[in-house]
Amino acid sequence: MRLQNIALCWLLSLSQIFWLPVSWLGYQRILLALAVTAVFSALWLARNRRYRTLLLLFAVTLCSAAYQQWYIASTLAKTERIAELSRQMQTIDAEFKIVSLRQMLANRTLVAELDLNGYQLGKIKVNIHWQAEAEPHLGEIWRATLKLRPLSSRLNEGGFNRQRWLLSQSILASATMKQGELRQRQNGWRQQKLEQIVAQTDGLRYQGVILALAFGERAWITAHDWQRFRESGTAHLIAISGLHIGLVATMAWGMARLAQLLLIRRYAALISYPLPHLTALVAAAFYAYLADFLIPTQRALWAYCFWLGLSFMRIYLPPWKLLILIIAWLSLLDPLSLLNESFWLSCGTVAILCFYYHYFPLSGLRWRGKTLRQQLPKIGYWILGLLHLQLGLLLLFTPLQLFVFKALPLNAFLSNLLLVPLFSLVLVPLILISLFSGGFSWHWVDGLLQRTLALLDWLPNRYWLVSDLERDGMILLVLLLLGILFGLRRHYRTLAIDGTTTAKSAVKAENKAAFVIGILFLLYGGKVVFEQSRQADWQLVMLDVGQGLALLIVERQHATLFDTGQAWQGGSMAETEILPYLQRNGLQLEQLILSHDDNDHAGGAEVLLRHFPSAVLFGSSQKAYNAQPKQACIQGARWLWRGFQFEVFAPSQWVPVAKNQDSCVVLVSRDNVRFILSGDVARTTEDRIAQHIGKVDWLQVGHHGSNTSSGWIWLSRLRPTISLISAGLHNQWKLPHTATLQRLRYTQSAVYNTALDGQITLSVRAQNWQISTARGGWLAWYQIIIGLEKEIQLE
Repeated sequence: MRLQNIALCWLLSLSQIFWLPVSWLGYQRILLALAVTAVFSALWLARNRRYRTLLLLFAVTLCSAAYQQWYIASTLAKTERIAELSRQMQTIDAEFKIVSLRQMLANRTLVAELDLNGYQLGKIKVNIHWQAEAEPHLGEIWRATLKLRPLSSRLNEGGFNRQRWLLSQSILASATMKQGELRQRQNGWRQQKLEQIVAQTDGLRYQGVILALAFGERAWITAHDWQRFRESGTAHLIAISGLHIGLVATMAWGMARLAQLLLIRRYAALISYPLPHLTALVAAAFYAYLADFLIPTQRALWAYCFWLGLSFMRIYLPPWKLLILIIAWLSLLDPLSLLNESFWLSCGTVAILCFYYHYFPLSGLRWRGKTLRQQLPKIGYWILGLLHLQLGLLLLFTPLQLFVFKALPLNAFLSNLLLVPLFSLVLVPLILISLFSGGFSWHWVDGLLQRTLALLDWLPNRYWLVSDLERDGMILLVLLLLGILFGLRRHYRTLAIDGTTTAKSAVKAENKAAFVIGILFLLYGGKVVFEQSRQADWQLVMLDVGQGLALLIVERQHATLFDTGQAWQGGSMAETEILPYLQRNGLQLEQLILSHDDNDHAGGAEVLLRHFPSAVLFGSSQKAYNAQPKQACIQGARWLWRGFQFEVFAPSQWVPVAKNQDSCVVLVSRDNVRFILSGDVARTTEDRIAQHIGKVDWLQVGHHGSNTSSGWIWLSRLRPTISLISAGLHNQWKLPHTATLQRLRYTQSAVYNTALDGQITLSVRAQNWQISTARGGWLAWYQIIIGLEKEIQLE
């Protein structure tokens, strides 16, 4: 069996990490038994080499699947035990070591290795919200009282899954620390150097960027700078990764080679093939050490070691085979890293470049019968090579970027064209030199960064947040362009088809690639057509916004929003959940109804009105949001919107600031469907207006399921078929209240709760409706609610 075939079997079995449900775990013994059967069958069929190889590869796949299931099950078992521990104890006293700083400017957060040997959990990685007055430093060992919490995540369709992201980094819990005792400081050389440079660069405008490029520490980058890099498509420049490791290795190789040439007469023994490569490896490893061996630097370093080892052994592998081996090795070291999007961005970029330079190399371009290398001077050919690279990334990296970020920096081509050479050839070498300059050169570096990044302000950067339909259209366009390029392949390359075996095999490979692209185009296009054909006439969507409320009424590409969820210092649910959902689905917000002015219902109003200034604002109070004129949402108000009829039953009058008892209660009807939006309505108001409403199909349960709402009179009059509760998981008020749930069940209403179900969607098509939830149907293991599932038994 070839090594790459074994790697492919491993990767094939590892695909289960993305879709495997919890109910399928625990079958490792069955898989191993099947593997043993396959091995014995292979020995029995030893005369047939093809069958023997297939059976052995099948056995490798089964063994790999068994190991991966055991790994997932053991990880989940630990998280379940942590959840049980957090239920039993409000706080725990434990010792931890700080291993990574995430944010140091506001809302300080860090990653620590927590010692839970006393609780039979060993050492685990936790995400700590640091609320102590003392400033944390890398390598410090603290003993503190922690409020431990199991992993959790809001779950909206297509939204960010925080639980998956934390698991991908082997973080198994979250914790809050308010005070503690510093036990020990482990000041290694890197930590001492980091603290020295932090002090030397204190007060500089781009201190955060300097520390990111020197040590991979991005905790000091401001939110404004993050946004600039993200919207210009240059965020990869401030994350030490393969580009930076490769740059340092190349510079070290060049310096070693230059030294060899200069000393060739005196020290002939220095002229050896391995020396420049080993020098480059040492330099790359040192830079990775400065970056604290972050995951992207580890990937780059392992890839370089693989290539270097094969070179020394004089083994040649095609780029795609080498890439498969490297991906398999990296995933073997940490299988859960595949859940991290950065893994696929790194590997996808390398695969894209391999594909691009194999089928569309710059050496294949010609002009007047000669190649461009023959026509142009070296500097001109180098600049053209940079343009060729950026063009390939623009064409082929766009689909990957759309899949991951669902957004597209429109000027990424120009931004990277200008900044990649400046960062690679000037800034990174200068910063590395400045590390050992005694600190006098940091002002030069900061000034150069100011002038360099001023180019981003000069460019008209636009960050285009695309809807799913726009994303699909652009991916189909890219596939179509690739098909056209393959169709023009004969004119693109310099080599003519001369009938030789090599030329024929090259044409055969190109035909296969073109065929695969054509199949992808047809399959993806069929998926888009199928999804559009099943689009609902309209929807009611309750978003998962934690302990708050946000309800969308969607009619094609138009939306009305009832409440906005909460806001906090530096963010809001409007920014993290509502706006991304609107943008993913290409929705234009036309109406915003605020039930009342509490933060968990109206916290994101100003953010949304800034993004949708033409939206009509309705409310039950006189409070102004962005000086937006407000329409009355008080008893007796009625209006029509795109076939929907809105009728308000409470409150009876406007108030300066609306509280729970002043919640706007709206009956919405269309066709044969009627539903109530009630905010945090009080039971006294419910009893007063219930008789005027009558039977409804759907009910937004008031006050997150509190016992102060949803009384017997209200429920007996409305008799809702579906009841929707918006509540946060593990919320401090323990809502929804047990008594409220009992009353809802007694009225035979089906209850859905965002805390348990995630986003809830009611879709109406041809006057028939159906309900779906983000946690309904096929649920992958990393999407479960930790602490509510049955204990996982390891086989």
